[in-house]
Amino acid sequence: MQVQMHERFDRIEDQLDVIYTAMADGFNALQDDIHDLSEDVDDLAREMAVARASLERIEDALWGVAEDVLLFNLTLLANDVLDYRDDNGVDLPYSTANPNFVTGASDLFSWATTIARNDTFAGDQISTLTLDNAADRLASPSIGRVVNDLRVYPAQLGQPVLAGSRIPAPAPWSQAASAYAQLARENPWYFAYMRSGGDPNTDLEAIIGAGEDLAEAADNGRSQPLFDALFAQHTDAIET
Repeated sequence: MQVQMHERFDRIEDQLDVIYTAMADGFNALQDDIHDLSEDVDDLAREMAVARASLERIEDALWGVAEDVLLFNLTLLANDVLDYRDDNGVDLPYSTANPNFVTGASDLFSWATTIARNDTFAGDQISTLTLDNAADRLASPSIGRVVNDLRVYPAQLGQPVLAGSRIPAPAPWSQAASAYAQLARENPWYFAYMRSGGDPNTDLEAIIGAGEDLAEAADNGRSQPLFDALFAQHTDAIET
């Protein structure tokens, strides 16, 4: 009887060993699968990072093309109306031909006050700049593209924004404003006549005001409390 019980216990032990071995093999296989899955996830993350970088380069290239095309239009406009007397031997027509002073002045005004603030030159209407994407966003070849992101970013740090409303990108504003001033200098009688029917400073003051907004935002960025808040934010991010 005792021998039979020992044989039964031996058979049970053997069966438990088989079960244990099968379970151990299963867990080892599952661990290998989890490890493989983790490697696959890591590979996917790397591939996504590469794809993201590629998309950002494409976006930068497309944005650069758009910027170049639009600035080329500004260049064409300036070439049409500036140095007209030297190039053609006659005065630029006031309003009855193409090109003419009135249309040229109006277009340059639009460039300096409206187009220089649009999405193409001065960035998105709603800022998406964060500490996590700052390295990528601020690597743009043109500061103008992120100038309004930078304008509102201090609010994330509990600091005042650099300007209360959108500011123009420096390049199109400075080029258009300079061309407008040159057009007025080359045709002072036209300029005086065009302004004689109403407020003589409306357009000129708006152009100057846009530049002053940009300069004021830059000055407001030279703030010790803002730099302290930026330093504290980066320190907290490193520590956590």
